[in-house]
Amino acid sequence: MVCGKINLDIDDFKKHTIYEGYKGDEQIIKWFWEWLTNAKEEEKIKYLKFVSGRTRLPKSEIGYEYTHKITQVSINNKLPKSLTCFFTLKLPNYNSQKVFIEKMKSSIENCSDITDY
Repeated sequence: MVCGKINLDIDDFKKHTIYEGYKGDEQIIKWFWEWLTNAKEEEKIKYLKFVSGRTRLPKSEIGYEYTHKITQVSINNKLPKSLTCFFTLKLPNYNSQKVFIEKMKSSIENCSDITDY
């Protein structure tokens, strides 16, 4: 219970997500949830590590709640960035879902600054 859930529950994760600069129904947000829902477990873990520095989400049953933020960035087609201390994804706009997926995968694959101990 202390370490958190092994698998990412997408529906629960959505409930804990807020949007800054988005209404939550924009195409880029739909692409994000579609990508994360269909991602392999390994990619989901890499996303969590990229955006939070953790490989698991805390169990809310033990009283720890979290907030995942997706913040709109005004630049286009750049790599997504994260603020791990604030569990925030800074998400630029993309011209296509294919470009979005390429940029997301590049970001989560090349995030090596935070290591497990």
